[in-house]
Amino acid sequence: MGGMSYADIASKLETEYGVKMSRQAVNGLYKRATSDKEMEKNWNTVVKTNDICFYHALGYNTKDIKDLMLEDDFDISLGKINEILKDNEDHINEIEQSLVDEIERGISNKDNLDEIIKRTKFKDAGVKSKKWEILLSRASKQYVKDKIVLGVFLTHGHYDHFKTLEEVIKEYNVKCYLHKNAKEKVFNLETSYANMFGSFKTPNLNEENFEFLQDGKTIALENFKIKTIFTPGHTNCSVTFIIDDIMFSGDTLFNYSVGRTDLATGNSITQMNTLNMLKKMKKDYKVYPGHEQETTLFFEQKNNPYMK
Repeated sequence: MGGMSYADIASKLETEYGVKMSRQAVNGLYKRATSDKEMEKNWNTVVKTNDICFYHALGYNTKDIKDLMLEDDFDISLGKINEILKDNEDHINEIEQSLVDEIERGISNKDNLDEIIKRTKFKDAGVKSKKWEILLSRASKQYVKDKIVLGVFLTHGHYDHFKTLEEVIKEYNVKCYLHKNAKEKVFNLETSYANMFGSFKTPNLNEENFEFLQDGKTIALENFKIKTIFTPGHTNCSVTFIIDDIMFSGDTLFNYSVGRTDLATGNSITQMNTLNMLKKMKKDYKVYPGHEQETTLFFEQKNNPYMK
């Protein structure tokens, strides 16, 4: 392979193809190869085998995998696919666990879960819905561990903030706390922008799954007291939650920035009023926005150009 060392080849396989192989395994490829051409064939076989295992881990059946491999100009029989899957059960389990770990990190970092799928280099829908639910459930339990889930608090009704709402509510048998206008968006593919994310079905949830929040009201769940502040502008359903010294600002306030107002029910004048209200608050809070890094309220009052 052009004079590359075993370590270089192993690194290339992992960084470019997502295939983890030890130096010894790469050495084995060389020993089985009689020429650079044969080595290239072995290389492609390793990569395609890994792809097949990944597709299976994501929920594809054998026929689906064959069709997907044909899209990559790799013709392989159903029998050979079954043989590969049988011989690589441990590797498939490792892939599933790595996906679960990746999803868990996405949950903890508030990443867009679509990005997690993209990082597997397998498009976005390639994931079969039932398998995705299984992986998500595993990741959620892994993240939650021994904690108790008391409820889901939705800052506003945009799809990137409630994509897994149905699964979480059903997994933990809890309610979703939100502004009444947000509920309307949850069941509207256009105003929630679910269709822009490639989703064309609304959550299968009932009225009893929701509880509406009032501006300035505090609700108590176990040892937590959660205060709701109505902060419209990004949407007409945007709320901010305060728990002790922590503020969850959704898409209202970001580090050095604010949420856009050019989407459905957004209003720049209303947002200006909201920001003026936040600017007058005299207590500092650790702020966790709906995207990007955390900040503090005093820092934003002083440095955010939209709060000048």
